[in-house]
Amino acid sequence: MDAVEWAAISAVASAIAAIAASFNAFIQRRSTDARDCLEIVKQLAEVQRKANTAQGEDRNREILEVLNLFETVALLFNKGSLGPASEYIVREALIDGWVRLGADPGMREFVHGSITGPTTFEQLVKFTRRFRRQIASLAEKSAASL
Repeated sequence: MDAVEWAAISAVASAIAAIAASFNAFIQRRSTDARDCLEIVKQLAEVQRKANTAQGEDRNREILEVLNLFETVALLFNKGSLGPASEYIVREALIDGWVRLGADPGMREFVHGSITGPTTFEQLVKFTRRFRRQIASLAEKSAASL
């Protein structure tokens, strides 16, 4: 074989290696997204369970924990830092959670009272503005079913 043939074989081998590396990275991202998604579901369920079972001042602290987690996952969502499965779970959980908080006048008042400055829950506010139609639609459906 001459140098041209060896160069062609080398180029094909490099292309195959690049494709294999890309495929491996794709599989790794999907696996990471699945783990992240399950962890987000676990964390959301835990803070919501604690908030639902707490009483008095403990309930207020637990609601703040829910809002802080909502703020964190809203930031990840808004920045495009989530994989597709995690993004879906976060979007649905935030829309549903915001509707639930808004359905209770006492909760609405508590949430508004928790805002202490212009950046408090800033990412959550950005998220709710972006999905205001879906939130309003779900709120209407929820109110109609009561």
